[in-house]
Amino acid sequence: MSDANGTPVLLWLGFLAIIAVCVTGSLVGFLNPTIILDLIASWPLLGVPAVTVIIVHRLSPKVRGITIPLVMILVTLGALGLHFTGWTWLPSARSVVTVDADPALESAYLELAIAGSLVLGDGGDSVSYSVTPRTIGGSIGPPSITETRTGDSMEVVATVEDADGWVRSDGWTVRLGDGITWSLSTRGRHDADLVDVELDRIRAAGSGSFLLGANINEAHFQGRFRVTVPAARRVVVTGDAVVPEGWSPTEDGWESPGEVGTVLTIRVTPGSTVEVEEA
Repeated sequence: MSDANGTPVLLWLGFLAIIAVCVTGSLVGFLNPTIILDLIASWPLLGVPAVTVIIVHRLSPKVRGITIPLVMILVTLGALGLHFTGWTWLPSARSVVTVDADPALESAYLELAIAGSLVLGDGGDSVSYSVTPRTIGGSIGPPSITETRTGDSMEVVATVEDADGWVRSDGWTVRLGDGITWSLSTRGRHDADLVDVELDRIRAAGSGSFLLGANINEAHFQGRFRVTVPAARRVVVTGDAVVPEGWSPTEDGWESPGEVGTVLTIRVTPGSTVEVEEA
């Protein structure tokens, strides 16, 4: 199927479909609207199809007709790849907060609360922390950070800026740097993998899941949570919770049979629904 110039209509329709999905997704809230800004900012990539036109100009109309829309599709997909991988030169990256690693920091307190998704994880040794709006659309604005440092400790409070017409997502991704002992106070819909993060304590409200490792002393949960702990870790639960088979009841909760490491105390606020699992 092709038009009068030999250009395959299906290829052009595929290109237009990609653009339509991006525009529609940003309008209805499925995608972060910054995807449109990033596509526009990627205009230098249009030099690729321009060069292609010059190269294939002397080819047959059929070959030329196939090559040009195909290259347009590939260029657009390349721009989308840069958007979803968070290329730092794109407009969407302007709402990302990244603080480089500081060897002088030993401990930090992070407080954040949003009515959206919170993805928490290890940030490696190149950053102290980072907060990134997710690529999924929503009503949450970009982060605004207040940071206070005292000696070798740091306090970070992240609040939500008003969502303008472009930077609107369903939440944030937060990465915590190595070499720092973190204390967290969070509220939102959590998806937290903190196995490799050095933690002192966590106070979490809302819902979601937490994957904890050996480097944490205390966790306090209010809401609906699924918490995964190391099977060999000694864990004491204070409050009402669902625990693995083989745990022993105590006067005010449960205790695991694990004997490894210091005691991890999990405190459950009355009225909350918390399920503890072993990994």
